[in-house]
Amino acid sequence: MTPPSIRRLARCHTPGCLAEDQTFEVTLYENVAEPKYIAVCGQCGGTITDLSEVVTEPST
Repeated sequence: MTPPSIRRLARCHTPGCLAEDQTFEVTLYENVAEPKYIAVCGQCGGTITDLSEVVTEPST
């Protein structure tokens, strides 16, 4: 069984990081403890708490 997951936009704010202020779409899985969802920057290893919902355009 696959654990529950969500899609979010994550943004690293670590000064000097190569990915600083860039937004990436990520899949996050539920943590056992709080915070329920957490991301880690692939460049600097910093914790990312700036997570926002992925907004998709309705198809026509």
